[in-house]
Amino acid sequence: MPEKWFAAQVRPSSSRDLPPRLIPRETGDKIPTGYRYVLHNLKAQGFETYCPVVTDIIVVHGQKTQVYNAALRGYFFIVLNLDEPRWTAAKHTHGVASILPKHSLAPMPVPDAFIKRMQEAETLADQALAVKLFSAHQVVQILRGAFVGQLGTVVESGPGKTRIEAECFGRQVPLTIDTRDLAASEVP
Repeated sequence: MPEKWFAAQVRPSSSRDLPPRLIPRETGDKIPTGYRYVLHNLKAQGFETYCPVVTDIIVVHGQKTQVYNAALRGYFFIVLNLDEPRWTAAKHTHGVASILPKHSLAPMPVPDAFIKRMQEAETLADQALAVKLFSAHQVVQILRGAFVGQLGTVVESGPGKTRIEAECFGRQVPLTIDTRDLAASEVP
């Protein structure tokens, strides 16, 4: 059997077993904190892993900070070849709770197309977060939320949130909306 992707579950306490300063953090590292220890252990053994992340922007002490959270909380993906006995080393690595399905003699592979779609979605989300800004006075349409379909005029735009003015309740109302929930629109 050739190498395939498999789903694995992180042991909940693995992120607290080792102080974060002892886990090397690489530049551009987008691994959620609770996964760093187990993924570092697997990488040190030569395994290829993938943990899909969702990038969020939070405000801490008045400063905007990017935070990486796991898209599938508690799970990650690993490449294994079940014909080689080495795959059991991954199963018994500190921080790995199980390789799915649980309590099975042999794990079931995840379709490559699923992993590819997850990676493409993550790339598109990163691009949207980094690039999607609107100019002042630009007309935008709200894509999600209570005001879906409404048109508004941009007051100020940032990578996380955009302030717009939209006509609601018969008057212009200021709204702050997630930038990912807006799209440029033609003037009606």
